Amino acid sequence: MKNYLIKLSICLVASMLFVTSANASTTTEDKTQATARASQYDDLAMGTASSLNIRESASTSAKIIGKLAKGAVGTVIEKKGGWVKLKSGSVTGYASAEYLAIGSEAEKLFDTYAKNTATVTATSLNVRKSASTSSSKIGSVAKGTKHVVLSQSKGFAKIKYNSTYGYISTDYVTIARAFTYATKVATSSKTTGQDVADYAVQFVGNPYKWGGTSLTNGADCSGFTQSVYKKFGITIPRTSKTQATAGTKISVSNRKAGDLLFYREDGVVNHVALYIGNNKIVHASSTRDGIKISNYNYRTVYTVRRFIN
Repeated sequence: MKNYLIKLSICLVASMLFVTSANASTTTEDKTQATARASQYDDLAMGTASSLNIRESASTSAKIIGKLAKGAVGTVIEKKGGWVKLKSGSVTGYASAEYLAIGSEAEKLFDTYAKNTATVTATSLNVRKSASTSSSKIGSVAKGTKHVVLSQSKGFAKIKYNSTYGYISTDYVTIARAFTYATKVATSSKTTGQDVADYAVQFVGNPYKWGGTSLTNGADCSGFTQSVYKKFGITIPRTSKTQATAGTKISVSNRKAGDLLFYREDGVVNHVALYIGNNKIVHASSTRDGIKISNYNYRTVYTVRRFIN
């Protein structure tokens, strides 16, 4: 009997050790998985102030080298007291941690400030009335065009198409978050045309809206250029026709980044784009294409105007 009790005790102890070990293993695995989930965005910082200064060093007296708009993001390099060193676009510097959402807190703001965009990979992709291949076709979108994804369902993405909404197959698009980044503060007292161009290209993929001036929610061609210049404290007229007579006239061959290029039809100016260099322009093109980058001579340039000397 005594031997039986001893054996029973040994079995009970061994069983307890096994359960404890298994639980410990499970707990460790769970913690590892939780850490992995939590760390996915640990190095992402998003601005929560309307315009957050990025400085050369971790001090309010340090030189301002960039601006991080609300919803713009950067990669965290290190944390130092109440400061975060980050890299955002072409700007690397320090920003106050008080006005940054980092990691999971930034992720919560994605749907507000970082919309999904779908880039078409097919030569031509049908736009349908509803999320089904049997649904009627209402149009098509071209390869390389970007569209803000309003929702996703049944292998389809809902997008704004002309004056209505439509659905495109997610099999023929690449979907990614559309983030914006910090802008440089000019080292001199004057803004450069390249500064304007660098700022403007951040809004590629955003929608076109007739009469609109919002860089994120929709602008027409002249509303886009006006709002871009407004960011730098430069006021230009509202329409492409009036913008084409403002500023300093420049020959097409002497164009530089930041210049505005104008196009006309039947003798009337009806479109404006911002030159970004390397023979490219960024412009609010149409309801189909939204804000996009094109070759500067995709149409014949009528005149070039410069607003920064």
